[in-house]
Amino acid sequence: MHIETERRFLLKGIPANFGEFYPLFFNITQYYLKDKSRIRGALSSAGEKYYLTRKKRISDMSFEEDEHEIGGEEFANLMKEAERYVRKYRIVVKVGDLYWEIDDFQEPGKIAIAEIEIPTEDTPVEIPEFLKQYIIHEITGDSKFTNFALSVPVKEN
Repeated sequence: MHIETERRFLLKGIPANFGEFYPLFFNITQYYLKDKSRIRGALSSAGEKYYLTRKKRISDMSFEEDEHEIGGEEFANLMKEAERYVRKYRIVVKVGDLYWEIDDFQEPGKIAIAEIEIPTEDTPVEIPEFLKQYIIHEITGDSKFTNFALSVPVKEN
């Protein structure tokens, strides 16, 4: 278990150019189980990986997080228990020692959110040039924009 501290920003779109930085791209489907833990499948050019994550909010910016990689079979079994899900296209950009994650949510609508994980809550965050013109406002701690709040019910077959 570790502490994850992040700041989040609502975007008016996805940056068209990342300047000197090299972005990585992922297709992510994240499912929520009854206990609000989540499983996630992430597909990139390096292949597909699966994760199980449990989070507990400890402040507007920080969570206790327990995340570990799981196998495809365990992911498939847990997916049968999922109640909600969210699909997003993620762009990861390393700026200095920190990573910006820009998520383009496919459902329930075209919402884009940038987040940066920082070492401590008082760590200053410098917005990179490629992102500045896209930020509408900060949404750190706003429960309307959590991944869970943006998720939709799993349809029964």
